[in-house]
Amino acid sequence: MPSWMPATGPERVLWIAIILLVLGYLGGQWLNRQRSKRLGNWLQAGIGSLGGRVAWRWIKSVTSGAEVTVQEARAPYRNLSISYYLLTREFAPLWLWERIRGKRDLLALKADLRLIPSREFEILPARGKLRRELDEATRDVPYQWTELTDGLSLGGRPAVDAVSLERATEFMKSYGPYVERISLRRRAPHVMAFFRMTGLERTKSDELWRALGELVR
Repeated sequence: MPSWMPATGPERVLWIAIILLVLGYLGGQWLNRQRSKRLGNWLQAGIGSLGGRVAWRWIKSVTSGAEVTVQEARAPYRNLSISYYLLTREFAPLWLWERIRGKRDLLALKADLRLIPSREFEILPARGKLRRELDEATRDVPYQWTELTDGLSLGGRPAVDAVSLERATEFMKSYGPYVERISLRRRAPHVMAFFRMTGLERTKSDELWRALGELVR
């Protein structure tokens, strides 16, 4: 037997594990690089509809995600930051743990509006840790919740106004399956929105910015 070959069973198992980890890392890196490019193209296709001055940067690396900022955007926005974050596909055990915890590739948007909103609301999962935390933190003036589609709820303080309900119901028709959370607030950033990317990239990004603008206008 050649001297470089592992001689014992444990050594063979160790080398097989190392080889699998290296192959998994290279394969996961390739997958994330390709996905990152596709999502970047998806963003780029609709970013021109926002107007303003656009700047891009990678988040850590091309395999982790990217952020685009838009200064002096078209109304109702003023400034935006739009980012996407990818799961850690390079390391299979961590990727599996993220999946078990319910994490997915994520799109995050933060925006300042040209006018300070006259109303505030939250759209988030009807049953989950975030809603419980909000209810605990706002006992003095609690949120009043109205059920939407896709397991989501619309919350307002002291109540959900008719305009918010109408616009949220319309928004859910197209984007309900992807919503993680949408917040409209009077303090900056006025808009915080989080979406699951899987499936969302089959829509048009400019239509998402337009629909979100109508929701928070």
